[in-house]
Amino acid sequence: MEGTFESCLAMCVGETARRRGQGYKDAGVAWRQEHFGWSGAGVNKILLRALVECAAFAELSGEDVIDPDAAVALMEQLATLLGELEPRDRVEFIAFVEALAASERAASGENERARFLAGLPEAFGLGD
Repeated sequence: MEGTFESCLAMCVGETARRRGQGYKDAGVAWRQEHFGWSGAGVNKILLRALVECAAFAELSGEDVIDPDAAVALMEQLATLLGELEPRDRVEFIAFVEALAASERAASGENERARFLAGLPEAFGLGD
């Protein structure tokens, strides 16, 4: 099933682009600007948070919640995809995760989740 998510996403965006007579990349940006007047910076933060929460769930949940092999496969897939980030986007991702880790520490102290968040960029191979 490798590539299923990417294929589905490509079909959805491709169909939107086809209907609008636009290029693949321009379709999403144009739609957001037309309907909301913005390019997607807020969406990026929401998507980053969703990705981080997904990774935290996979890593911190017990075997009774998620199959360990499935959790490893998910984390490997996320690491592969994040490895494709441009350098400036890696910096943005790392800063975002560091801010989440700091927020977690401030709210709950140095717990398992805070340690996970602090180590996430390195775990995904995004460190310097």
